[in-house]
Amino acid sequence: ICTNPDLVDHVGHDLVVCGGSVAHRYETMGGMVYYHGKPHMGVYELAYESLGLANKGRIVAVGDALRTDVAGAKQFGIDVVFNLPGIHWQDIVDEKRANSLCKTRLSALIEAAEFKPTYTMNGMAL
Repeated sequence: ICTNPDLVDHVGHDLVVCGGSVAHRYETMGGMVYYHGKPHMGVYELAYESLGLANKGRIVAVGDALRTDVAGAKQFGIDVVFNLPGIHWQDIVDEKRANSLCKTRLSALIEAAEFKPTYTMNGMAL
């Protein structure tokens, strides 16, 4: 059972292998994997039912992974905010100016994605 299909995740500043990578490897070896979590609908349906809302239009998902967070939310029919400082950061950073967002690379990443985010944000603050 894979409850987090993300392939990688951040631990501090490091990207590390996550449950989805292990599950994928196990599948390629012929194993059976049951997925629960983004982007699979069961987790969205459970959350939606728990909220008791009549209208999905009042919900927005937030995540940093196009393959799981954005895809799952869009397939469920809700808006999604793509948080840029996450697993795709190295794909969208300006190679000449460290830690600076490159809008051209960001546009290319989103354009290539099967599911597009509704919004983007560049980090969160408490």
